[in-house]
Amino acid sequence: MSFAATIADSLLAIAFPRECRCCGRQVERRADGVACENCWSAYRFFTGSETACAKCGLFLGEAETMFETFCRKCDDHAYGLARSAGPYRGPAAAEVINLKTNPHLSIRFQKAASIAFADSFREGADLLMPVPLSRKRFVERGYNQASVIAGFLGRSSGIPVDEASLQRVVDTPHHRAGMDRKARDLSVRNAFKVVRPKLTAGRSIILIDDVLTSGSTASYCAKALTKSGAARVDVFTLARAA
Repeated sequence: MSFAATIADSLLAIAFPRECRCCGRQVERRADGVACENCWSAYRFFTGSETACAKCGLFLGEAETMFETFCRKCDDHAYGLARSAGPYRGPAAAEVINLKTNPHLSIRFQKAASIAFADSFREGADLLMPVPLSRKRFVERGYNQASVIAGFLGRSSGIPVDEASLQRVVDTPHHRAGMDRKARDLSVRNAFKVVRPKLTAGRSIILIDDVLTSGSTASYCAKALTKSGAARVDVFTLARAA
């Protein structure tokens, strides 16, 4: 960290103290966002050494395995594979929740997500595509948090971002924490439509979103895209729910 950044952080901590959304201690560095250094230090991003579902990335165990492992819950999902920067807990969860009301992500999380993205998709893709919000939800929020994520990933990877070709044509209800898999699936069925199929046909696309939970939203997006001619659709999210 530069001397100027250190001074700026010190002045910010005095003038505008911020409370860590995880533990309540003071956040001393702007780059850490809404969580403190201690909470970030205790958080573990995915490294590839854990056991996870080879398709959807669901965490299955700490120990690394020599064989591909599948959770079998994602067998019918329409995307190729899904990867995330880390588990949905601690500072990552706090950042994702904050992103829904504040269109900014900490520099720390942006860097970690960019590294995880590059490691997960070494062959790249033709397009990054944020999972769209309905028009009503977009007007209420003023922005799409998935577009914020796609923006910095596009800048770090050099892959173009397409925010217009895939649209959510049904204003689906909020996915609550207690919703089961079937309810999540029914809420997003037939909710997405490709409005510019000529621009997506034959393309390799990576869908971008904040959290992958059941995978229903990503799967129905992928189904709409492949039906319109996309060659392949994968998924990248900031976090993966258990």
